[in-house]
Amino acid sequence: MIFNDIMRYAVLLLVASHGLAGCADPGVATPGTGAASLSVSVASVQHGDHYTRDRLLTGRVEANRQSDIGFELAGQLREVQVDEGDNVSRSQTLASLSIDRLAARRAEVQAQLAQTRAQVKLARSTLARVEDALTFRGVSQQEVDEARNGLATAEAAAAAALARRDSIDVDIDKSLLTAPFDAVVTARHADEGQVLQPGQPVLSLQERARLTLRVGVAGVALDVLTPGTAHEVLVGGAPIRATVRQQLPQRDRITRTVDVLLDLSPDSGQHVRAGDLARLQVSETLHQRGAWVPLSALTEGTRGLWSAFVATPEPREELGATHRVQPRPVEIIYQDGERAYVRGALEDGDSVVISGLHRVVAGQFVRLDKGLAQP
Repeated sequence: MIFNDIMRYAVLLLVASHGLAGCADPGVATPGTGAASLSVSVASVQHGDHYTRDRLLTGRVEANRQSDIGFELAGQLREVQVDEGDNVSRSQTLASLSIDRLAARRAEVQAQLAQTRAQVKLARSTLARVEDALTFRGVSQQEVDEARNGLATAEAAAAAALARRDSIDVDIDKSLLTAPFDAVVTARHADEGQVLQPGQPVLSLQERARLTLRVGVAGVALDVLTPGTAHEVLVGGAPIRATVRQQLPQRDRITRTVDVLLDLSPDSGQHVRAGDLARLQVSETLHQRGAWVPLSALTEGTRGLWSAFVATPEPREELGATHRVQPRPVEIIYQDGERAYVRGALEDGDSVVISGLHRVVAGQFVRLDKGLAQP
């Protein structure tokens, strides 16, 4: 009886073991071999000694010249002939001061000048008569010298009066405020009747000539933005041609950048104004050894590094595999959205896996797709 129970138990164990064996998936490989049927795409690694990256620089549009203009003299503002938004031409009269007091002073000095000129005329006549009398010894040499000195004194007085009149004329000219260049009036700071101090701003002007873009630049981008080179900038989303005028010979103490000035194309249009922000994209070349790989070929590693899986030839006919994958640590130097420039444990000609990394583990045997994708 006991013997029969033991035999039945042994038979049940044997049947159960065969059933479990029959349920096992024959496609699952043993640890260390990976999925035998997995097919992967790869890219061939080729190193270079430099890479090019795009940088987006932001600058501000400026007028070539902007001035807050006023009178050199104090006085009452008599008239302002322009208003905000008006276009003005060089030397055009924009405003004027009251010149009543200057006109009165000029009339006074003009009278003094007439008086001194009459004295000069009289002194010349006197000197001529004295010199004639000296020929027949009718006067002494002392009297001749006194006549000559009287003429010199009268001429000096006339010259002084003339200088005073010219000075008043200069002040009268300065009572007219003229445009120093072709410009647009951007602000008006004073109105008629206001008493002004010397140098007090009356109008603000902005030059109508080409606008300038000022961009702070550092690094190797300075080698790209050399004087005379043409570039495209974006102002409000619209592309505009610009030409580098010059790089200023000093570096900002805070940002450590160098200001680069670019002249905007004259056909930039009315939508571009001083104060607008503009974007300038430049391509700069950096010399560093590395290789381009697709971003899809990288997986996050440890200690801030990344890993790329390299497929090396290692045929396994029983698994239908031709290569075996192993991770290689790499460092990303630069990326442009679709690919990355990396350095690390990669050699020229290595085949890096570029798709399906979530299905690949270290040491897995795979086969390669036909045709290698190039990064």
